[in-house]
Amino acid sequence: PTPTPSPTPAPRGEAPAAPATPAGGLHVVVTEADVMALLLRADLPVQYEEPYVRFREDGRLEFGAAYVKYGFVSVNNLRVVGTLVVEACRVRFVAEEVSPRSFVTATLPTLINEALARYTADYCVEAVTVREGEMEIRLRVP
Repeated sequence: PTPTPSPTPAPRGEAPAAPATPAGGLHVVVTEADVMALLLRADLPVQYEEPYVRFREDGRLEFGAAYVKYGFVSVNNLRVVGTLVVEACRVRFVAEEVSPRSFVTATLPTLINEALARYTADYCVEAVTVREGEMEIRLRVP
């Protein structure tokens, strides 16, 4: 099979475009830069400094920021590491490490899962592969 090229950057506020694969499904390659662009454009009630996302060679995702403030609660040196699991056409983030531990940071895996559900709601997620610098998602329309 011929690999499907990465989509061109999406217009402001949209997820990257997904080219059709020969099997009729959708194949999306999302880079760290794509995720950062979405984050920086999102209208979030959160203040943050030096946010980052890493798609790691070991198949894990890492999110973090030097500083995060939500309302009157703030967190320094936030770091969330986990994996993506596909079950029954849905992708779920499984947190392996959240630091520092607090009431606020304990909600982050849930927020990540809500965002994943929102962006993939119209599709059946068949597979997710995380490689260094990018994430590949195979989808089909239910």
